[in-house]
Amino acid sequence: MGRLSILIVDDDPAHIDAIRRSLEKMGKDVDVYTAGSLAQYRLAIADHPPDIVLMDIRLPDGRSVDTLTSPAEAGPFPIVIMTSYGNEQIAVEAIKSGALDYVVKSPEAFANMPRTVARGLREWKLLQDRRHADEERLRLERKLQQVMKAESLGRMAGAIAHHYNNLLGAVMGNLELARDELPAEAKVQNYIAEAMDASRRAAEISTQMLSYLGKTFGKKEPVDLVTLCTQSLPHWQASLPKTARLKIGFDIPKVMIHADTAQLRQALSNIVINAGEAIGDRKGEVDITVRLAPAEDIRVFRIYPPDWVPKGKWLACISVSDTGVGMQPAIFDKLFDPFFSTKFTGRGLGLAVVLGLIGAHGGAVSVESDPGKGSLFRVLLPVLEQNIQTAPKMDAVVPGPADDQSLILLVDDDPRMRKMTTAMLNHLGQSVVEASDGLNALEVFREYSDRIRCVLLDFTMPGMNGWETLEALRAIRSDLPAILLSGYDRNRVLGAEHSDQPHIFLHKPFRVADLKEAIERAGGSQK
Repeated sequence: MGRLSILIVDDDPAHIDAIRRSLEKMGKDVDVYTAGSLAQYRLAIADHPPDIVLMDIRLPDGRSVDTLTSPAEAGPFPIVIMTSYGNEQIAVEAIKSGALDYVVKSPEAFANMPRTVARGLREWKLLQDRRHADEERLRLERKLQQVMKAESLGRMAGAIAHHYNNLLGAVMGNLELARDELPAEAKVQNYIAEAMDASRRAAEISTQMLSYLGKTFGKKEPVDLVTLCTQSLPHWQASLPKTARLKIGFDIPKVMIHADTAQLRQALSNIVINAGEAIGDRKGEVDITVRLAPAEDIRVFRIYPPDWVPKGKWLACISVSDTGVGMQPAIFDKLFDPFFSTKFTGRGLGLAVVLGLIGAHGGAVSVESDPGKGSLFRVLLPVLEQNIQTAPKMDAVVPGPADDQSLILLVDDDPRMRKMTTAMLNHLGQSVVEASDGLNALEVFREYSDRIRCVLLDFTMPGMNGWETLEALRAIRSDLPAILLSGYDRNRVLGAEHSDQPHIFLHKPFRVADLKEAIERAGGSQK
């Protein structure tokens, strides 16, 4: 500990002298200086903040207890109030004013000042430690709330996407079947085409919801960020207002990461578009830089998701700064919520998708912004390690016997999807047996095992999911061709290691042509 600085605030020279002589007993590492009024006290703490203040309750220009309620007056140090007449009312008043303690002036009290100072410093440290602990607890509680909110929104988005895709699958499948049943020249064909187009666009929203979850992993491969950003410049410039100028700089010639190029470009494009909207019709700049950042440096950043922990000593950092209107810090925690906007309602999933896509790549996003001073977004991604293991391609053509009595087993817990998929299969000339879940599938399979040549399995089902059902069916017949159906992204469904892999993956919603191709590739079409 350095030298101890003590400020005495009193207008009585005799009292000051008695206190000073007592404090000299504390040794040479103590500096004592004085002030005779509140005005002098303010000047003294502005020039040289003390470690502790011993202050008289009454001074020529006012009562100390009336002014110390202001944080600027009290300062970041303990204050001990001194009074010539002590009673309970004065004690309560002193503590309420923000003082740490109070003493009644007397020769004995002056002689005990070293002990009073030591006790005050000790209690102040305990108080500060408790305050810091409370602040840290509140910070952790806020962080936990953000994590829980993200998890809750994620679960909601996943559930919506799953059911949404099932419903869209039924809509699109039935529309396609209706279109094929009608004459090509029928006027209603135009209405059906419009409805199918709208359904396909709705399916894109479902994909965005999964992107918010960070579950659309895509096909990852080694990607050079410098090359990706250079190739994206024309598109980014075109997405900005005409008044905005795009600048880009690279601190290093190459930064290799493991990523899906299309998804990463989409995430960065959304940030650039957001920067352009912040500039609006005013003149401004969007500055993009790519560099390597030490992982330890990011501890000072405001990171999303808040529970993200970097892996490795270095991170790829793509910074996108703008000279736009900036943001209030109060909105930061809502910034990545779906459909949140400071502009107008219904903006979409832009920044929410950014967080999901970057999260799917093992990264995070940091945000800095001040009103009127623009914003800075940093995308932080793990740098590519050596010897990346790529997943083997799972699709394969598997021949299988087929005859007029053969069947396709359809397993799906959604009755609409079963009905629509069965209609599609019948339209393709296929005979179908249905099952509503995994256990039901086993029962049906045992009954028709010699005739079933292919199984279509929903990925998400209550009880036994698609993987568990496939494993149980393959235990009965190991060479059973299988097509796995899901509204989730292919890489999320097939990314994990499983003892039984399907031959084909088919994403919901699908068209008749998609279903026909999948069955042919699995070797399940009738001859």
